[in-house]
Amino acid sequence: MAVVDANARLKALDRQKLLYNLHCKKCENYNERNSLKWCPGCAIWDEFQKIGEVLDSTISEKEESA
Repeated sequence: MAVVDANARLKALDRQKLLYNLHCKKCENYNERNSLKWCPGCAIWDEFQKIGEVLDSTISEKEESA
C-alpha cells in the first residue's frame, strides 16, 4: 500500500488518538473485547467512522508488476 495524502492521514490519526485519550480510555463501556465495535451509547462513534473513511481514502493499493 502507498500513502496518497500523508498530511490528511496524519491529521486523522492525531484526531483518532485525541478522541481515544479524551473519551474511550475513561468510557465505562470500553473494553478490549468491544474495542473494534460500537460501544452502547457512544457519543463519538460517528466521528470515528468518518476518521476511518479518511484513513481509507488516503492509501491506495500498489499494483504488483508481474
